[in-house]
Amino acid sequence: METLLHHHPGASIEVYSNTLPLNTFIDINIRYNKRHSNYLLRKDVVRVVRYNLLELTEGSPGHDWAVTVTEFLERARLRVLPNPAFDSSKQLLEYYKYVSPHLAAHLSDFLRMFLLYKNGGL
Repeated sequence: METLLHHHPGASIEVYSNTLPLNTFIDINIRYNKRHSNYLLRKDVVRVVRYNLLELTEGSPGHDWAVTVTEFLERARLRVLPNPAFDSSKQLLEYYKYVSPHLAAHLSDFLRMFLLYKNGGL
């Protein structure tokens, strides 16, 4: 990221994640702002963006796939965690890996292609 910001000082980077802490890139933002304080008055050039897959894809190509995946994940969650108040993320992730070992890669690939389609980018 720092290389990208060095060569494209006006760029802003959005990292779509529902698991990374929102302040993950605070060090990069601080270093960037110190170097480019006269060039660009921006606070966060790299930020974490939370997303809802169904809302993100609404009315776009890929929405049907997003619906199918979301329904699959919900069914899997209900099988593993019959009590919604009980939170065992580790148990749920292990079940996802068992049912679909490449689920994270498929979701990542889909998001990358969808976000390029929707927002453009480098």
